[in-house]
Formats: sequence, structure tokens, C-alpha cells
Amino acid sequence: MEGSHTAQNISGSLAETKTRLKLPECLATTDNAANENKAFQLLCWNRFGCFGHRINLIKAISVPCVKQILTKARKLVTFFLASSNATDKANTSFPSF
Repeated sequence: MEGSHTAQNISGSLAETKTRLKLPECLATTDNAANENKAFQLLCWNRFGCFGHRINLIKAISVPCVKQILTKARKLVTFFLASSNATDKANTSFPSF
């Protein structure tokens, strides 16, 4: 989405995309940003805050195995964010995602 990521702009972009793609009722998982929460409220659409994002925000995790899992998960996400080829292959292999 281009422009400022205000709730109004996000909701307008989502509504336009829904109309353009002729999508049915929408349900989404997003990060827990206030602007995204407000955008979905403006649209009266269902939205779930990402549980993984909430875990990532917790600074007090001290269990070693949890730290290991989070470290590996972050590396995996970073890999896919940095590689459009890997993302394209993953999307081809798992089209329902």
C-alpha cells in the first residue's frame, strides 16, 4: 500500500482490493498495530491479532528452548523476507498459504 498507513487509508485500500478481486466476506490475521485494528473496525470486518507477533514482543522469555525456537523462527522469516525467489517457490509449493 502506498502512502501513509493510517487506519482510514488502510481500510480504503482493503475495501478497494476486496471489491476489485470480488472477494467474499473477509477475515484476517494482522500484527497488533493500532492502525490495523482501527482499519478493520472501520470496515466492520473480523480480524485476529497475530499470536506469534505477541510472543515476539515479549521481552521476558527466559526459557532456553523457547529462545532457540524464536531465534530459528526469526531467521526463517528473515530469509523469506530477503529472498523473493524463495517466497515465490514457497507460494508455488503451498498455494493455500
